[in-house]
Amino acid sequence: MRINACFTKFLGSKIYFFVGSRYYRYDIGSDQTDDGYPLDIAGHWPGLWPDKIDAAVNLDIDRVYFFRGSEYALYSLAADKVVAGYPRPIKGNLKGVWADGIDAAVNWNTGKLYFFKGSEYIRYDVAADRSDSGYPAAIADFWKGLWKEGIDAALNFNDKKAYFFKGDEFVRYDVKADRADDGFPLSTAQFWPGLVPLEGSTDFHPAKHGFRFSNSFEINPAMFGATNLNTWKMGLCGGMCSAALDHFLKGTPIPTLDHPPAQKCPELDLFYELLGRQMITLYPANWLRVLSWQITPEADTKVTHVVGGGTGPFGMGINLATDDNHGIGFLTTRKECPKMMGILSSGKPVILCLIRQEGNENPSENHQVLAIGYRLVDADHLKIQIYDPNHPGTTQELALELGNNDHSINGTETDGKKFRGFFVN
Repeated sequence: MRINACFTKFLGSKIYFFVGSRYYRYDIGSDQTDDGYPLDIAGHWPGLWPDKIDAAVNLDIDRVYFFRGSEYALYSLAADKVVAGYPRPIKGNLKGVWADGIDAAVNWNTGKLYFFKGSEYIRYDVAADRSDSGYPAAIADFWKGLWKEGIDAALNFNDKKAYFFKGDEFVRYDVKADRADDGFPLSTAQFWPGLVPLEGSTDFHPAKHGFRFSNSFEINPAMFGATNLNTWKMGLCGGMCSAALDHFLKGTPIPTLDHPPAQKCPELDLFYELLGRQMITLYPANWLRVLSWQITPEADTKVTHVVGGGTGPFGMGINLATDDNHGIGFLTTRKECPKMMGILSSGKPVILCLIRQEGNENPSENHQVLAIGYRLVDADHLKIQIYDPNHPGTTQELALELGNNDHSINGTETDGKKFRGFFVN
């Protein structure tokens, strides 16, 4: 996702991100997008352009500059509307700033604004109401660790760290050290919960890159030293997803076998590979995680506990408080979905472990699939395209809800099966 513009609202500790014709409100304290977003710009920002905003920068706690093309608008947060007389042409009003096509802007809270376009930047003196001499200058010469060109958006909300965005990534910049922090850039979708691309896809196609056979194996117990047992049926969904992903990433063709590999030569090696990969995808840590998620409710629950202070309802100096205890629906939408989206947006498929079972139900009935794309239908509904080893040769889909107050997801697979949550394997 390409963020077009962003700015910080100091009163209330919010960040506003603008993407196309929509905007997100991000809560700094909880470090996540507020419920109910994104919303349309039209109807919520009186007097502002309804889409294609190039940049935004806050001047103080009330005033924000917005830029589009060759114009800029001054917005009053207190009045919640564009100030009379705006938009205006940039040329002739913001002295020394490019006449159009500003990519990003940020207030350094030192009396200076910084404007970015292409591979250059301009330092603007707010009090003098003009650009400083010697600008434009090259980004590469003065912003250590930042991209050399093409910055999409920027913000500075505490004078210690600033954030710069480009494409699907962001860089955290240390204001005092005047350089980017180590370890960046990172995925925006993965580290800014709820601020996600509307869609992402990979080049994985189940008909080409998936196995031709279905996930149904009859295991001969004699292979494991048990000669007095009948054959049993089991799935190797995790092993099949892992092998298919490995072939895809290496660019090697997947075996063309049209039936599950027999437990004898020449198909024995493939069987052992799938079995081994199955073990790796589950044991030991992920199996414990499966069991933990299985016994956790999908929806949030209310937990009542005793707190001190006041006379309380019982006249004993105590009160009762109720907090949300998050279920796996919350973990799925707030933690795992952004992680999945970040990986998919980089072009790489990712294995998901679907939690279908609940309580003490059979944990082997949970399932693993390979996510290959996603689409945010609207603010409340997400669809994920998958390779499902149970359905060879076809692209299947997971559908889940994002907007429920209790964070339940009501997850449904293409074949009608239900799932309660998932985590990235």
